[in-house]
Amino acid sequence: MDGRLLQLAMAAGLAFGAVGCRTTKDPQLPDATLPKPGERAGWMGKAGTQKFGPPKEEIAIRAPKGKPGQPMKPETEVAFADAEVEAAFSDGRSSVERDQLVDSARQRYRRALKSDPKNSAALAGLAKLYSKIGDREHAMQIFSEGLRQNPKNHELAHKMAAMHAKSEEWTAACEACKLAISIDPENRNYHKTLGYCAARAGQWEVAFETLRKVMPEPEARYFLGRVLIDLDRVAEGRQQLELAQSLDPKHAASADLLAELSAAPQPPGVAPQPAPVQQVGGYR
Repeated sequence: MDGRLLQLAMAAGLAFGAVGCRTTKDPQLPDATLPKPGERAGWMGKAGTQKFGPPKEEIAIRAPKGKPGQPMKPETEVAFADAEVEAAFSDGRSSVERDQLVDSARQRYRRALKSDPKNSAALAGLAKLYSKIGDREHAMQIFSEGLRQNPKNHELAHKMAAMHAKSEEWTAACEACKLAISIDPENRNYHKTLGYCAARAGQWEVAFETLRKVMPEPEARYFLGRVLIDLDRVAEGRQQLELAQSLDPKHAASADLLAELSAAPQPPGVAPQPAPVQQVGGYR
């Protein structure tokens, strides 16, 4: 659930009313480009019984034919590279097929950057590709080089924050968010991302002050309550939801979540702890 909240924080809408209680303790940080978790297709056959799997999907991603000798446009290379990355990490893909698609995508991103070294989509795509195959050193090099060439590229800084967040490197994610905000101070999504990452880093006051810049206090209290609940600090999360209700008795999202918490069985002997952000009405 904490990963889903991060996705909402980084999306334009941040639809608070559509979320529910925590369903898992493990973080799932589903940037829209990440493959969803799921079991790979497979089977178990008894001895002497032949089993056949489903037909394999065609992995070739055909690019449009251009004029002979004319290179493909960078944006087209990036679009096909993105599709190959998505296909590479889809369920049921063999390691050989994945390597083929990853290598093809890498070459496409490189060709796009050769034509347009500051292409932010190619830089972000290549960095994300390296991150997905576990090569974070190369991923950070790509982000750093991209920001060096284009220090005003706030989108690249925000994508770097997302990469840190997926690895739960919350302090580094906060710094990348702050860089993005320093370039684009009025970007609401960046403030929401920083609020989430600061909360996960234990910087509760920073998180609260950041969120209050882009949302009313009841919303900020509800947001922090959700993070606390995702961290298994349910009593503290409940306190934030109650503060949201005290500020706005008609705040439906906090009321609904409080009702769900009240209906759920409570573990015995758990004493409430002081809320990490106590003050009410002090950040208007």
